[in-house]
Amino acid sequence: MPKLIIGFVADLMFQTRVESAALKLDYQTRWIESAEQLQIPAKARSPLDEQEILGDQLSVLAPSLLIFDLGNAQIPWKSWIPALKLIPETRNISILCFGSHVDVASLKKARQCGADEVVARSRFVTALPELIQKYAR
Repeated sequence: MPKLIIGFVADLMFQTRVESAALKLDYQTRWIESAEQLQIPAKARSPLDEQEILGDQLSVLAPSLLIFDLGNAQIPWKSWIPALKLIPETRNISILCFGSHVDVASLKKARQCGADEVVARSRFVTALPELIQKYAR
């Protein structure tokens, strides 16, 4: 089974950079650009149901690493990251977050939510191969 990195990233520029670095390290990538892609049934629209479905889907995919773009407003990362760190099937998956260096509040919040690594976009781009090697399991 190929090693997989799942990115909650909607920005095509960052998707391309992650994919390029991942392929060189023998990883495949999969993108979830918005919460709607999870196809959560309408009757399961509570945050807890959404988090349970997210955990179920990710445990089936068995990714080596999760990457969150903190600037992606289509992903409720503030609730998803802590939930993923509590779900037994996903809690050991490393979470790497990146965001704008001027959005200090989001960078700080991602750390508080349980992300394994939080970096500014500039560091993310320059250190991506090293970050993947360090955090992908």
